[in-house]
Amino acid sequence: MDPRIRDLIEGKAIGAIALDTSIFDGQQGRLEDGLLRRVEQFRFTQNVEVLMPDVVQRELIAHLARDAVEARAALLRATRAAGLAGLLPHDARTQLERSVAQALNPGDAATARVMRWLERTEATVLDVAAHVDLRALFDRYFAAQPPFAEAGEKKHEFPDAAALLALESWATERSTGILVVSSDNDWQRFCAGSTRLFWTEDLGDALGAFQDETARFAARRLVELSTAGGPLDLATALLQALHASAGVAVRSFC
Repeated sequence: MDPRIRDLIEGKAIGAIALDTSIFDGQQGRLEDGLLRRVEQFRFTQNVEVLMPDVVQRELIAHLARDAVEARAALLRATRAAGLAGLLPHDARTQLERSVAQALNPGDAATARVMRWLERTEATVLDVAAHVDLRALFDRYFAAQPPFAEAGEKKHEFPDAAALLALESWATERSTGILVVSSDNDWQRFCAGSTRLFWTEDLGDALGAFQDETARFAARRLVELSTAGGPLDLATALLQALHASAGVAVRSFC
């Protein structure tokens, strides 16, 4: 990440973070763990907001729904292949096929996952139509200004342009900056010409740059994992270590 962006973050000159669809794709749509889970670190701070233009939200749902369709088809193929290979009794195969048939609609499942992620991160969904000046959008289109390219299928870049203009409008209204995380070169070109949007392609680096929020998130996760019955269960482990020399048995907390 550009050191100047780190300076802006430390100076509280960046008041929001926004992720492009390319970042969700790069994380294989794993909203529930990994780096995308860590975006929750901003939930408990008043200094930084998580933003998602509604066009990015719709693109993300479409991509997750596509993946869900493929996963359901793969599961059905695997069930049938296991049956044909004699690995499953007929009744078990029939039951599995029925379960697959009763699976959630891929679009509904994708929408539910995105809504849960938005809730966990307390992200704000930007209404692009309320923030974007159509004249400015078409001026960029005909002048081939970023994120529009001089050649190629420029119409495919309309969602990107709308999302970026909406983010820039939001930042201008609040006199703040936005850290835009994207692996898309067109997003990078747009941000390079903006005084409000600052680009990086490394989500882990972006999250780590907000040191206070990262530390608080790590502390909360450690507490969650360390509770009795959790993956670490540190409380019970420590008591067992303390009492081992005295030969006292220690039970896990309930």
